[in-house]
Amino acid sequence: MSESKTQTTDRHPLHNSYVIAILPFGFVHHGKLVDLGNRFCLDDARNIRYWRQREGGLPQLANEGFMLAPNETDKKTNVIDEVTDAIHFESFICLYPSKPFNGKKHV
Repeated sequence: MSESKTQTTDRHPLHNSYVIAILPFGFVHHGKLVDLGNRFCLDDARNIRYWRQREGGLPQLANEGFMLAPNETDKKTNVIDEVTDAIHFESFICLYPSKPFNGKKHV
């Protein structure tokens, strides 16, 4: 008698969704989460170097989206740096579901 084996892949609930990822050592990134099984990847990644203070913190930033034009001089807006490749990581501190990035590239 042959036994049928079904392989299930348990993916993170936010797999294939845009997230704000708080990573070890204080790095904060935004991108599309890909669960690779033993590690994670953020596609279309951006580094959130500075974000405007909000009452609701990062979850509010995730819900409202990002700014359209960065302004580093007054530090009253978000500063987003483009990442030229995907970001791979094995652990995270927190993931917030987010909207896709809707701003201009920070050059």
